[in-house]
Amino acid sequence: KAPEFCEAYNQRAIVLFRMKQYEESIADCQKTLELNPWHFGAQVGMAQCYMKLKKHRSALKAFRNTLKIHPRMEGVQDAIRTLEKVLGDEGGRRDDKK
Repeated sequence: KAPEFCEAYNQRAIVLFRMKQYEESIADCQKTLELNPWHFGAQVGMAQCYMKLKKHRSALKAFRNTLKIHPRMEGVQDAIRTLEKVLGDEGGRRDDKK
């Protein structure tokens, strides 16, 4: 009924995450961010989905994007450091082209 209401997509993304439907949750996070590029909750939610899917490079990129929006968001810096260790030399790269 309100296709431009980004928070509806974000809330559905949360429900989908809890239902372990990570790909669908990512799609709703992306729609949320399309409607509101400053929605840090959707950005970090997407990162968490990528973590569950073991898509570490995508998770790292999403966590880094979260910091651009909300530089002091608790736990994000730790998640980035962990992913950088997991990815080794690739983790330090900032281009995320792969």
